This record gives sequence, structure tokens and C-alpha cells, in this order.
Amino acid sequence: MAYRVLTITPWFPNYPEDGRYNFILNSVEALRQRGNQLALLVTRPWTPRAFGWFHSDWQRSKLQKELFDTALGIQIQQYISLPRNYCHYAIWELFRLRMAPKIESMAREISAQVIHAHTELAAFAAVPVARKLGIPVVVTLHGINMATRQLDTQKKKARLRKVLAGADQVVLVGEPLRDYFVPLAGGDDNFCVVPNGFFLPNTLHATDPQLHATEPQLEDATLRLISISNLHEGKGIDLSLKALAELSQRGLRDWHYTIVGDGAERSRLEEMVDRKGLRDRVVFLGHLPHLEALSKLANADVFLLPSYREAFGVAYLEAMASGLLTIGVKGQGPEVFIQDGETGFLVHPLKVEAIAERLEFIMRNKEECRRIAGRGGDIVTTEFTWERHAEKLMTVYSKVMR
Repeated sequence: MAYRVLTITPWFPNYPEDGRYNFILNSVEALRQRGNQLALLVTRPWTPRAFGWFHSDWQRSKLQKELFDTALGIQIQQYISLPRNYCHYAIWELFRLRMAPKIESMAREISAQVIHAHTELAAFAAVPVARKLGIPVVVTLHGINMATRQLDTQKKKARLRKVLAGADQVVLVGEPLRDYFVPLAGGDDNFCVVPNGFFLPNTLHATDPQLHATEPQLEDATLRLISISNLHEGKGIDLSLKALAELSQRGLRDWHYTIVGDGAERSRLEEMVDRKGLRDRVVFLGHLPHLEALSKLANADVFLLPSYREAFGVAYLEAMASGLLTIGVKGQGPEVFIQDGETGFLVHPLKVEAIAERLEFIMRNKEECRRIAGRGGDIVTTEFTWERHAEKLMTVYSKVMR
């Protein structure tokens, strides 16, 4: 059965090939492909243009709505925002006042059967409207918000608790989020987990057979490592570099490490590479468009990202589907699809020695690791596609409508 769904999200790519927030686009497109009728309200923060003079992150790029499929029913609504969550409590109230009439009119326009809000902010406006209209509401939480101003008072925490309690279903993209949100919500009776998905590599650019590898590699003498990630604190790139420096001290220097991505930590990481004498075997490629970044997987053996703040981890899925042996962290999102030693490897968080030991094991046991990589590819290509994601979301819609 298909549904009429109104989706509200502050996160959405600016154009179809934009790598930022494309998991929201992929989710709604997968729902549409299964016959659901969609309307999509993208909420966009507005800040005074002068703020861009102080920091480039405060510049707001334009969403090019005309480039997206009209069947997604995209509408855009701006709201007042200030950088770094200043005046956070007031901004949320202004957001609700601004968005509520728009949500109500769009819901009535398509006779929505379900309202689906992505993020706590969208839920703050959507839940009261859904209650007014008598429509079930689903809220998806994508990660742990590290902005301290959002939950720095009991009043703000109580507001979030009321929002989550008012949702018919709260969807977590990964099980690790449960421990964080249960105390805030006061329970998890209305919680469930629906992982994000990924597109199979050969569907991203089917006309280019060289774009991706689909078989486990690990054949060459040099172990080719890759990370694709924003270079932010918590992603563990610094831990990877320290582990590789440890391997070099042990005399294991037959490796090469490619880092794709950019962010606030890049300069510190490059300094670390120079300080540890790794410049000849570590390369920073910076930010690349999504397809170009994925193309780099074809020239790698191992995907290494010991991120200790990972709600789910689509990048790991893409690497596994491309035939790479993949290393994640225990207790984090990838634990859903990586079984240690069976479909990939998991290391303890923040443990440099554990990463170094695992990499040494891989270098000395390549044939066994090829088999592990193969099993990892099999599991993700059957259980973690966007099609499976849409199926699970539709099950949630069916549940809340009952």
C-alpha cells in the first residue's frame, strides 16, 4: 500500500549531485519510487548577508529547486536563524510560528496520511500541526546534536521531551542513538530503528564499468587504505594516522593512505602527517563530489574510519559494496552491519593500538581478509539498500496509521 506523505526537513542538498544531506533526498526518492505521493517542505535558515563576512560557514547557498524531480513536490520556507545557536529558545519558537501554517496548508493540499519530520527542529513545528489535523506524525533523529546551547537548560530539555512524546513513532537511524535520546525522551516506547541505505555502486554510473570495483581486492603488495569523511573531531582520522605511524615504527611501511574530505581538522591532521614523517605515504584529496569520491574506492583495499561518533555510517556501506574490507568502531552505527571478523572489523573506540593491530593482521592475512570483505559486500547489498529503507519506513507508516 502506498501513502500520501508530507515530509519536513531543514536538511536537503542544494542540487541533485550535492553530497551534503543527500541521505534525505535518497530517502524521499526511494519512497516515491515505491508509489508514495510526496510533498516536501524544506526549511532554510536565513541569516543577514553581513554574517558571511565573519565566517564562510554562515553563508547560505541557494537550493536549486528546479533541478529536482517535480514529483517530490518541493517547497521552500525560510526562517530567521543566528549562527552557533545564539538565542536558540526564541529561534525555535519563531520557527514554529513560521512553519506551522505552511505545514498545515501543504498537508491539506495533498490530504496527507502521514507527516514525517526529520530532526528535532522540524518535529517541533510538525507535531502540534499533526495533532491539530488528526494525522499521525513520524520523527526521524539522525544523530547526536553536539551544540550545547540546544539542551543547556531544563526548560529546553522539557520542550524536546514533549516533542518526542508527541510523535506517534520516533525513528532512529542507528541503535547507538537510543542511549542518548531515551533519557531526553523519558522512555523509548515509541522508538524504532530504520537504518539509512545506499545506492549500489554500479547503479551510480552504470555506463562506466571502471568507476567502481565490485570484488574484494587485497591483491597488491602495498595495502591501499582510504577514508572518506568530513574532517571533524570524532571521525578518528587522527587515530588512523597514529596507528599507521606505529606500524612504520614496527617496520611495516608497505601501505598507502588516501584521505578524501575536508573540514576544521584538516590543518591539524596535515601537521601530524609531517611531524610523524608520513608525507610520502599519505595524501589528502580534499572535498570531492559524491560520485568522484566514490570512484576512489576502486583503487583501495581497506576503508578505515574509526569514528567514535557515528549514528549509522553510509560511507561504510558504500565501501563494503565496492569490495573493500571495512573497519569501524564497536558500539557505533556500523555495528549494525559489521560483525567483527565476519563482515568487517570493529575496534574499540579511541584505541590507537587496536587499530594498529588490526591493520597488521590484515597485512599478514590478506586471503582471509578477502573472504571477510566478500561476506561484507553480500550483506550490505541485500539488507541495506535505499529500497529496503523505504520498505521499512512504509511499515512504520502503516503502524502509525493503525
